[in-house]
Amino acid sequence: MEIEEIQINEVKLSIKSKINTAGPVYLLIHGWPESSDSWLDISEELIKAGASVIIPDLRGMGESERDLNVESYAKDRLAEDLFQLLDHYNVEQVHIVGHDWGAAIAQEMCLLQPERFLYHTSISMFSINNAIGNIQAARYFSKQAKDVFWYRSVQQESNLAEKILKGKEEEWISHILEMGSLKSFPKKLQQTLIDLFKKEGSITSYANFYRSLDMDRKRYSSFRSRKITVPTTFIYGEHDPVIKQLHFENIEACYEEVKVQQLNGAHFLLQDCTNEIINYLKPKVNVEISSIH
Repeated sequence: MEIEEIQINEVKLSIKSKINTAGPVYLLIHGWPESSDSWLDISEELIKAGASVIIPDLRGMGESERDLNVESYAKDRLAEDLFQLLDHYNVEQVHIVGHDWGAAIAQEMCLLQPERFLYHTSISMFSINNAIGNIQAARYFSKQAKDVFWYRSVQQESNLAEKILKGKEEEWISHILEMGSLKSFPKKLQQTLIDLFKKEGSITSYANFYRSLDMDRKRYSSFRSRKITVPTTFIYGEHDPVIKQLHFENIEACYEEVKVQQLNGAHFLLQDCTNEIINYLKPKVNVEISSIH
């Protein structure tokens, strides 16, 4: 696996990649509060099957440069980073797979330039153009005694995260990972994510994924009548505290071709259900290689 820093727009992004001469290309997009390291076990199996992989650390996360401007974290801005990344590698079409906020970015990319994507897989995320399902889920959460989105509120409040998380980075990341996992989160990866969150500016740049939500919601509201034409599969965990089956009500009206698959895991499915994700993705590599030959 090659690791390099690439200047994209006004920031340097850290990218892991392995480009094979034949076979499909997979763009694997991590979520919050993770990094490209979250994909390593899965990407290794894709590479063995003959695929190429491009795995970015998103702006402000992982080993990528910390941009402290909130506007830079609107998900269409992050999508633009990744379009430019594909141009850098001279890749015309990819399989795009996103987890958590990486999945929201992937969905927006499918809306903006659908011709660039052969297949789209969204893991542990709602559909940004499915207003009916998202409203149903919001009603469900509003009736619950416990606010499962407390972590979001902490970060959206101006300067609050910076005041309370400095010096408590390990406790914060450890708690988030435990809260979203059914199994024990891998210790080595957990320590990597803690160390990355301790980098200067991280508390702000990670929080900006949530501080930009108002900009995202305004944009998502304009997607309500737009159908995603890229064939899509949604994968979510039965025990996910924030993504529920209700999110996928009316999903067929929002996609030309869509499937929904539930796994026995929580939110961090790349770790809870590593083998299941591999077994889902690998046959797509084999089918495409067969079609080439």
